[in-house]
Amino acid sequence: LTLRNVIIENAAIAWENAIHVENGTLIMENCIIRSPYNAVNLTNGTSAILKRNVFENTGSQSSVGIIAEITPGANELSIINNTIVGYDPGMDLVLNEDTQNILSVMNNIIYHQNNGEVGIHNDFAYYDNGVEMDYNLIYGYQTNLSDDHMPLNQHAITGDPAFLNVQYGNYHWLCSMI
Repeated sequence: LTLRNVIIENAAIAWENAIHVENGTLIMENCIIRSPYNAVNLTNGTSAILKRNVFENTGSQSSVGIIAEITPGANELSIINNTIVGYDPGMDLVLNEDTQNILSVMNNIIYHQNNGEVGIHNDFAYYDNGVEMDYNLIYGYQTNLSDDHMPLNQHAITGDPAFLNVQYGNYHWLCSMI
């Protein structure tokens, strides 16, 4: 399944997810999902590349931006250059036993305007060196990362990303004169 330049408004299909992929491949670029439910759910051997997307929670504060269960059979999961707003947690990542996969979570903004609980929840009971997580900005959560096994890497930052207008869904950055 390939989605490029798509806007999904207030959608929830099977299992209360705007997009649910099992046993397949999802390539998603330049999409906007505004949903009161989970934005993307990847399970059972799904491989995915998610880059340059905006995921905005328009409903329940307990919905998850990206749910990814990495199981044997999945080749790669790359979550790169996305903006995730208002989901709690922003991401829920599970790495299962016997996976020899590469997980990259890089250059994302995970933002909560109402003091969310966890920015990235991860269950890496079987953590290996195939996990790469860095250069992410996490803001507005009580806990940025829920697992001590996967600390925020050296280039990760926390702080207000200074969006132009969160209330109206404008997630461009305010730029100051340098």
